[in-house]
Amino acid sequence: MRRLDFRIRAVRRLVPASALLIVALCAASPAFAAPGFTGATRLPIGPIWDDPFIREMYLSAVDEVERVARASGIAVPPGVRNRITDYTAAAPKTMRSSLLIDLSQGKKIEVEALQGSVVRRGQAAGVATPIMSALYAVLKQYA
Repeated sequence: MRRLDFRIRAVRRLVPASALLIVALCAASPAFAAPGFTGATRLPIGPIWDDPFIREMYLSAVDEVERVARASGIAVPPGVRNRITDYTAAAPKTMRSSLLIDLSQGKKIEVEALQGSVVRRGQAAGVATPIMSALYAVLKQYA
């Protein structure tokens, strides 16, 4: 884990956090959506994924970030929603994001680099981000 931490720190020095969020989307990582939902609900991914309405909102957030990425000129591979659906459906139901863990420990969270980044990029590109904006609003005070 120490090598991974070193690599992440090296990348963070070179690339703005907001760009890393879009890179995560392009790699079909759920990292950009899961923290917002687990943080806002204070629940692990299982109860979120098991509720059909919340699951659809989660996937709609995925769609919002994909639209923002495309509008920002980032080549997003096809099938992002399907890959994230498959990943999240297979994840342990007890999986908690690092954002949720930080919240539960009273630490500051990376909301500006995650949800805030999507909202700002969406505004700049003229792309509506209502779900990510709501998550940002709920979590912003913990930044």
